[in-house]
Amino acid sequence: MNGYTNNMDSTRAYKFRIYPDTKRQSEIDERLILAQQFYNKILEKSIESYKNGKAKASIAQFNRFVKEIIQDDKRYLKLYSQTRCEIEYRLLKAYQNFFRRIKEGNRKAGFPRFRSRDINASINILKRATLGQRESHAQGESVRPQMEAVLEELRTDKTHPLQDAVTA
Repeated sequence: MNGYTNNMDSTRAYKFRIYPDTKRQSEIDERLILAQQFYNKILEKSIESYKNGKAKASIAQFNRFVKEIIQDDKRYLKLYSQTRCEIEYRLLKAYQNFFRRIKEGNRKAGFPRFRSRDINASINILKRATLGQRESHAQGESVRPQMEAVLEELRTDKTHPLQDAVTA
């Protein structure tokens, strides 16, 4: 067979691309802008804190900043809590990488920068699975029930930006 094997058990992969309607697209754009502004506000507060000689960058310090930011502007509550946590984690990793590069003696250590909207063009918007589903996944069971549960939640949640795309 010319050196090729004929494998009858081939696996197929499908890719889907979802295009939201204009209303949902504007909601997604709003959340992307909020995520970018949220990242920049935490970075600004951490820089001010460092200049004032207070605590170093830590997740506990970022949590305090988040509480202050949300008290000042309630718009950030439109971001899911998981999204806000992910933004905190991204910034913490940026600081950790910066200090690691300084320790290594790298001249261009790359201090965390303020972000434009284009750089933060992806955010995590799905809610986490329930505790029972996470435990079943940890025991090695299939992920498919989790996916189906999340999709069902999206179908029933009328306020979610991807609701129309899932029901189509």
